[in-house]
Amino acid sequence: MPSPLFLIADPSLTDLRGHHYNLTRAVAASAEAAGFRTSWLVSADLSEGLGAQHPEAIPTFGKSMYDAYKGTKTPVARRGLLGRFMRNSGPKTAPPAPDLARSMAEGLKEGLKESGAGPDDHLLFHTADGATYRAVAALIAEDEAVLLPTIHICTPYDPVGVMPNRASAAEVSAPIHEWEEAGLIGTRIHLYAENEILARHLTELWEVEVAPLPLPVLEQDDISGEAANFRAEKLRVTPDSFVTISLGAARLEKGFNLFPDIIRRAFELAGSEEFPGTAPEKIHFALHASPQIIGRHPVIAATLEKLDAVDPKKLTLLKEPLSDLDYRTLLGAADAVCLPYTPKDYRVRSSGIVTEAIAAGKFLIATAGTYPGHVAESYHGGTGTSPIDMARALLDAMSKREKRQRLLDTSAAEYRQENRVAAYVTRLKGV
Repeated sequence: MPSPLFLIADPSLTDLRGHHYNLTRAVAASAEAAGFRTSWLVSADLSEGLGAQHPEAIPTFGKSMYDAYKGTKTPVARRGLLGRFMRNSGPKTAPPAPDLARSMAEGLKEGLKESGAGPDDHLLFHTADGATYRAVAALIAEDEAVLLPTIHICTPYDPVGVMPNRASAAEVSAPIHEWEEAGLIGTRIHLYAENEILARHLTELWEVEVAPLPLPVLEQDDISGEAANFRAEKLRVTPDSFVTISLGAARLEKGFNLFPDIIRRAFELAGSEEFPGTAPEKIHFALHASPQIIGRHPVIAATLEKLDAVDPKKLTLLKEPLSDLDYRTLLGAADAVCLPYTPKDYRVRSSGIVTEAIAAGKFLIATAGTYPGHVAESYHGGTGTSPIDMARALLDAMSKREKRQRLLDTSAAEYRQENRVAAYVTRLKGV
C-alpha cells in the first residue's frame, strides 16, 4: 500500500522564488518527514525551472489571488490640493475577481483527479484568501466531502481587516457556517490561522475552532560571510555599526511612508544623553522598496523622492526585487528590522517577515498594537506609535544591544526549534 498523499494547493506559486515557493517547499518537507507522499497543486503558468526541479508540481490553477491586482492602474501623482486628495484616495487594493473562486474550484477538481487523491489523503491551503473558502465550498457542492481528502485551510489574513478576494467578512464566514451545520468542521475540514492572536480572533468571529499554525522556519545555508561583505562593500559600514532594514514591497499598509521621519528622528536623537553609545555615524538604514504588482502608489513615489535625498552615508535604498540569496543576505546584514505597519491592517494579520526576522535573531522594531508589535515586545525588540517613538525604540535596542542580543539569541534558538519544519504537519488536526 502506498503511503497517504499530502497535497499542497497554492494557486499563486509560479516559480522558484519568494515566500510562496519557500513555504510550499517547507510544508512538503514536513509532510515527507511525517511519512506522506507529496504533490503540489500550483499555477498553470509555472516556470520551466519549477516544473523541472519539482516534478511533483501539478499545473492546476488558471488564476491566482494576485490576478485581481494585475493591470490595476495606480493614480498619477499631481501637484497641489488635487494631488494630495488623489494620494489619499488612491486604491489600496484591487476589487475582488468575481470568477476566481470558480476558477480555483475547477482547478482543484482537475488537480485532485490527476493526483488520484482520495478520502485517506490530505489537502492543505497554506495561504488562504477569500476566494479559497468559496472555492472549497464549490468543490464540496459537487462532490461529497467524505469522498474528498481531509481539507486544511490556513490564512494569514483577517477578513474583517485585509483579506484579498473577498467582498465582505460575511462572504467568508457564510461557507464556514454551512460546514459547521453539516458537521464538517473538525472532521473533514480544519481551519487555521498563522498566529495565535489571529486564531483567537477568527475563532470568535466564526464561532468555530481555528487553531494556530505558525509558519515553519526553514533551515538556511550559512551566509554570514556574504552578509559581512554586504555590510562592508554595499552599505560601507563598520562592523560595530547598527544597521536597520525593511524588507519587501514598499506599501502604505506597511507604513513605508513613515521612514523619512523615522530616519530623521533617529539621527536627531542619536548621541543624546537619552541614548548613550548611539553615535550617529554608527547608524545606517537599508530599505528594501520593491514595487507592488499594481505599481507605485503616489504617496510611496513621493516617499522615495524624499529618501533619495537622504545622505547615502545614512541610507541605502534598494528599489528593485531581490533574489532569494540577496534577500537573505540583506536580512543577515541587519541588526534590526523595522516594521511600521498600520494597526488598521495588521492588528491581527500575520507577516512572514516577522518569522524571518526572529528566526534570524534580529531585533524587531514595530508598531504598537499590531501583531508584529506583539512579537517585537516578546522578543526583546521595541514598539512605538509614531516615527519618533519608533526611532526611540530603535536607539534603545542599539544602546543596549550587547545584553539584549544575548537574550534574543537564546529566544531565537528556542523559536527555531519550536517552529522547525518537521513540526508543521504534526500540528494539523487529524494527521
